[in-house]
Amino acid sequence: MAENVVPESHAGQRRALLARIESREADIGAYLLRARRRRDRLSLTGVVTGAVVALATAGPAVGGQDFATTVGDTLAGGGGSVVWQVLCVVALVASVLGVVAAGLQRADDVAGKVSAAEACAAELDALAIAVSFQGMPVEEAAGRYWRITARIPFVAET
Repeated sequence: MAENVVPESHAGQRRALLARIESREADIGAYLLRARRRRDRLSLTGVVTGAVVALATAGPAVGGQDFATTVGDTLAGGGGSVVWQVLCVVALVASVLGVVAAGLQRADDVAGKVSAAEACAAELDALAIAVSFQGMPVEEAAGRYWRITARIPFVAET
């Protein structure tokens, strides 16, 4: 018997393992789609709110009372104190939103989980190739499969 010929009993196990690897890769792909969107939204929220805070405070910081009075007279014919209050509220709200977005990103470790899932997806792809084309024994491949997937318990299995 040639080395590349797989006994029929192992062929079924090999197909089952490859199907499981394929299914888990699909689970990881779906997770990555959602997690990357979340990561990107939280990052964008942090950047945008930081810019809003900078813009809301730049005018008064550079122009002082003259800035507030001029803007107040131009926009509403009112005094500068209303402008200061509005800008302070805008800066406050944007700052709170930015802090919350950053906190959520750190608390959920979104970036770490995305990196771990990406690494596991690459390892599963390599495992599938080893099983399919390099004749890796099913028992060894199954053990490697479990070690790989154990690192991503946060990815739901369907």
